[in-house]
Amino acid sequence: LDGGGEPEYGVISPANLGHAIQYEARRPTATDPFWWYIGPENWDRSMAFQEARDEAAALQGAEALGAPYVVTSEEALPSSVVGRLHFRDGSGSASRPGLGHFRLLAESAGGGLGLGSIFQQSRPDTVAYKLFQIVPGARLEVQTEPGTRVAARIDLQTNQGREFSYRTFAEADESGRAVLSLPYATERSRDPESRVGALSVYGIRFADQSRSLRVREADVMEGRRLRLE
Repeated sequence: LDGGGEPEYGVISPANLGHAIQYEARRPTATDPFWWYIGPENWDRSMAFQEARDEAAALQGAEALGAPYVVTSEEALPSSVVGRLHFRDGSGSASRPGLGHFRLLAESAGGGLGLGSIFQQSRPDTVAYKLFQIVPGARLEVQTEPGTRVAARIDLQTNQGREFSYRTFAEADESGRAVLSLPYATERSRDPESRVGALSVYGIRFADQSRSLRVREADVMEGRRLRLE
């Protein structure tokens, strides 16, 4: 709370949640209901992050804000990066790779309502808030035939006991090199803030091959390169 000191980290969140994070978590946010006290520059940066549809643009915005943590809610636009985090846990689909630099740390209990949804009816499967951390991600490099799709999957469990899978893929370039960013470690995190644990190792599939891969916490946090032998 020292006015002359640099904050340890910032949190990007919906504007409605700004006060709760500032006064309960004692962490800075660039938005809150009294936005005019914060200033327009970081407010605009935060809004641009919330609306970003491209992971690279979202990461650039988070770096400008100095915020390695993101809180998501049902207020998110489903097609945005934040929406993909909240509604799909950042996992990819058949046509779009997963978000490789965001990992889920914790989520609120099912059935709750966020501040921006207080007039909506709650559903048992509703998760009001999720907390993500921005990480470098382990870089998996696979050498195969040009144009081959390399897919990765890991099964995880949240602090609320919900099980989900993170999926991503990359296609090999003209030299036959495919690079995937993997945001989760297969070992239990030593970070006390992490509440999401792996239930499996990564399953890697390409061409007619199926391989297993273990990823350490240091690999994720330092962006280390990994190769399948």
